[in-house]
Amino acid sequence: MPISHLVKDAIPYGGTGLTAFINDAARTNYSEASETRALNTIDFNPVIYPVLKLVEGRPKRISLQGVVGLFPFRLKLTPGAEWKITFNPKLDETKMPKIIVTDGKGEWVEYLMAGGINRDTIDYWKIK
Repeated sequence: MPISHLVKDAIPYGGTGLTAFINDAARTNYSEASETRALNTIDFNPVIYPVLKLVEGRPKRISLQGVVGLFPFRLKLTPGAEWKITFNPKLDETKMPKIIVTDGKGEWVEYLMAGGINRDTIDYWKIK
């Protein structure tokens, strides 16, 4: 998904997406809270946001952020049945947080609607 038009001279540095574990019977250790189980079909339509990172003395960088970096699915395929994975992200360009890191002044995140916090990680719920 092209985002270079959002900020002049920004370098792309990260993205978001999904991971599908297909018929992963050997894996026994997983968290149901962090994974979604699906049977034959995944239809994932997340809203993602651009994030601008400004580090003093370095080039501007821009990435995409969703609910999580990669959203995991456990896809179980039924023999003989059709299966389908649909990933259709929607880019919301109206709410771009900025991560700012300076020499001596610290680091913080600026959100358009929710003010700022003193660290260099994004709280997804504050973007909405």
